Formats: sequence, C-alpha cells, structure tokens
Amino acid sequence: MKKKHKKKTRKKSRKIRKRKKHKLRKKVKRIKITKKTKSLRTSKQLAQLKKLTVKKVLSLILQPFVKLYEDFKEKRKLKKLKQINFERKEKERQIKEEERLRKQIKEYCQDAFP
Repeated sequence: MKKKHKKKTRKKSRKIRKRKKHKLRKKVKRIKITKKTKSLRTSKQLAQLKKLTVKKVLSLILQPFVKLYEDFKEKRKLKKLKQINFERKEKERQIKEEERLRKQIKEYCQDAFP
C-alpha cells in the first residue's frame, strides 16, 4: 500500500511541476514580447532620426511663424477688400447726393425765375 501512495504523490507532484513550468513559460513569453516591442520602438525612432534633415528641422521649427504670416497676409487682404468696397459705396452715396442737390437747385431756379 505504501507504494501506491507514493505513486499518487509522484503524479500530483508532476502535475504541479507541469503547471509551474507552464506558468513560467507564459511569463517568459510575455517578457520577450515586451522587449521586442521596445526594441522596435527604438529602431523606429532611430530610423526617424536618420531621415531628419536640416531642411525638415527648420521647416518644423518655422512652421508656426509661417502660419502666422499667412494669417496676417489673409487679414490684410480682407482689410483691403473691405476698404475698396467701402470706398465704392461711399462714391455711390456721394453721386446720389450730388444728383439730389442738382435737382433741388433746378427746382429752386424754376421757382425763383419763372
């Protein structure tokens, strides 16, 4: 009977060992995956650094200033257009006023000198 008992404990101990090994393997696989992703990230970053040129760096740095200048130009252009439109309307108003005055003078002259 003692032999049978020993065999059972052996089987249990083997199962436990297998479980532990299996758990260890899972942990090892996870660690390997994370290391690979980190190395991939760094390699991608290095590749991006290699692609950088002076021209690209300057364009990246000057990009906000370029955008500001373009916005400024656009505003200035709109302001000029508004000014032109205002002047055109003002001329039309002035012409109408002059015509009105001419009519008034004509009527006054006709009434005064019949």
